[in-house]
Amino acid sequence: MVITQAAFDAAVRAGDFVEGHDLSAIDWRDLPSGDVRVRNCSLVAGDLLQGELNEADFEAVTFVDCRFGGAELTNARFSQCSFFDAERRLGCDFADAQMRGASFIDCNLSMSRFAGANLHAVHWQGCKGAGADFEDASFSRKSGRTVSVAGRFVDCALDYVNFTRVCLDDCVFDGSSLRQADFKRCSMVGASLQRADLIGAVFDQARLDNGDLRGAVLTGFDITGLEGFAGIKLNDSQLGAVVGPLGVRVFPG
Repeated sequence: MVITQAAFDAAVRAGDFVEGHDLSAIDWRDLPSGDVRVRNCSLVAGDLLQGELNEADFEAVTFVDCRFGGAELTNARFSQCSFFDAERRLGCDFADAQMRGASFIDCNLSMSRFAGANLHAVHWQGCKGAGADFEDASFSRKSGRTVSVAGRFVDCALDYVNFTRVCLDDCVFDGSSLRQADFKRCSMVGASLQRADLIGAVFDQARLDNGDLRGAVLTGFDITGLEGFAGIKLNDSQLGAVVGPLGVRVFPG
């Protein structure tokens, strides 16, 4: 059932949940307030460009071939949402979106694109994101002369993602599958990859200084391609796989 703009605006104005509707006809610009709450709805080929959706709450919403370019999504919350068209293998486009502090819980963001998006302190928990493209996205925030980097991807399926040249210092990927992920020329100083599956992941010219790889699956991991790895954290059982390419053999004590 397609909801009209007037009915949608009235629900937003009242702070009510919009539930069980097709939102494809909605204009997301100039909404009466930012108190947008949506549940069990769908949106096909939606244009959310420049949408004012800070603090918005989306639950079990299906977004198909949607564009969020330049949308304001600071501290927005998405739970059990899908942004992936499985039939066409197509994700949604978040180019240049402001997504500081946004959270995604049990969502499917496979093949989505984040070029130019501000993702500082974004949180993904239990999400699917295979093939997502983060090249040219930013996880940084500048306050005066201080630059902080933050982002969390916990227990996510992120195989084949592209993080080429992105600064991921201090970001968290604990328990996530990152098979054949592309981290070429990334800065990952202090990043946590505990229990991550890194089979086939590419780290050419990346910096992993003080990175935490304890419990990670490191089959095929080539430390010689790193730009830096001082202070890297490993379990005893991982030493052989990591230092083997350096010509070092590890023997039981």
